[in-house]
Amino acid sequence: MSRVSLRLHLLTGASILIAVGIIAIYSSSAPIGILKYHDDAHFLKIYLAHLPVGAILFFYYAHLPGEKLMRQSRVYIVLSVVLLLLVFPPLGHKINGSYRWIKMASISFQPSELAKLAVVLFTAYFVTKHSDIKRYSMLLPILALIMIVSLLVVAEPDFGNAAVIIAIGFGMLFAAGARISHIIITGGLIGLSAGFVVISSSYRIRRIVAFLHPWANAKTAGYQVIQSIVAIGSGGFFGKGLGNSDARLFFLPDAYNDYIFSIIAEEIGFLGAVFVIAVFAYFITICIMIARRASERFDKMAAFGIAMLFAIESISNMMVVTGLLPPKGIVLPLISYGGSAMLVNFIMLGILYRIAKK
Repeated sequence: MSRVSLRLHLLTGASILIAVGIIAIYSSSAPIGILKYHDDAHFLKIYLAHLPVGAILFFYYAHLPGEKLMRQSRVYIVLSVVLLLLVFPPLGHKINGSYRWIKMASISFQPSELAKLAVVLFTAYFVTKHSDIKRYSMLLPILALIMIVSLLVVAEPDFGNAAVIIAIGFGMLFAAGARISHIIITGGLIGLSAGFVVISSSYRIRRIVAFLHPWANAKTAGYQVIQSIVAIGSGGFFGKGLGNSDARLFFLPDAYNDYIFSIIAEEIGFLGAVFVIAVFAYFITICIMIARRASERFDKMAAFGIAMLFAIESISNMMVVTGLLPPKGIVLPLISYGGSAMLVNFIMLGILYRIAKK
């Protein structure tokens, strides 16, 4: 596959997913848009308003030299830490019990979305500058940084995105040549710490119990996942048709965000859901091919990290809505409603496009 073809396939996969997102966001958000804003296209209009900004970011990063991006990665990681500290009052905006957004006037931003990309880029920078990462002492600085960012995200609280950050960081370090024993030791310590965080929070314990026994908690912690499974199952093989979802009629919370895949499966059925999964598989495969063909170490690692991020988020989201993972608050890339995630996705697409050109 030529480099021109790689770029074309990347844009094709992303465009299909964005098109699916536009249709799914309108369909899933129309009832709540009418109820709250007297406009069935309220959420779609906000989503579409972000597209020109996303296009500008894509164009900028598609033409940003890799050397400059590598230097900027240090700025991004510092900025992410600062923004994660600012999510708490007075700038922080609390939604559903969590301080995950910074809101100024009518503009809100979720710092954890930028933090995931910042960790990818800075880890790529670190392993490029320090080729000998088989020594544990050499790994400690980047491991410490990954943990600091993750702990700040956990404090919001946002356990799901913290887990994504750790998985991406460790995956990139392993791919860069770090010893598996070092990864396992550190991962074990983090696992013990995560276990302590879970058992120390009644909220997280309830979510784990609901995950294990959702039907026994059908009116409380298990409600959302049950409604999601019911929506997916009721779609059957061919679906109920676009705009005919029952779950979107206030039965399924976050229907246009975290649980948008449930609405997709309900409206276009098993066949439609398989099509969306196939497009994700195709898109992520192209991302991996771009990483494998990159000539520079920083580009290779950055592309690999971005491919991991797209893969982990899409798989995790689909596993959550089908009841295979506890609820984590992870969106479906390029499809779910959410301005912060979408803009970061466009930045990542621009980076991949630039790498595919070289």
